Amino acid sequence: MRNSLDIGPVEGMVERRRRLPDVLEAREALETKLAELAAERRTEDELAAMRSALGVLTEEIAGSRTESLREPGRPSRSLSRYRTVLDAIAAGQPRQAAAELDPGAGGQPVEAT
Repeated sequence: MRNSLDIGPVEGMVERRRRLPDVLEAREALETKLAELAAERRTEDELAAMRSALGVLTEEIAGSRTESLREPGRPSRSLSRYRTVLDAIAAGQPRQAAAELDPGAGGQPVEAT
């Protein structure tokens, strides 16, 4: 009897891992442009919804006793980043909102989640 191992799932994982930098680069470009557009076009209702979503996220993280297994402190850093982006959106500062998400402009790089 032959010993056989299905390596299909492993090959799939390796391929996804290989594509991750490309996915993160695309995500960074999209998030940067979306933050810029949000700062230019947001309504008061949309700002209220963004603030509410950030509040829920803050409560969820505060209520959780778990930290990111990969990087302790990451949830609080991410929340701080989101608050800064939201502040720029609320102030109608598209360049600042985009810059907060653009590592080339001094912002924080997009992290894999």
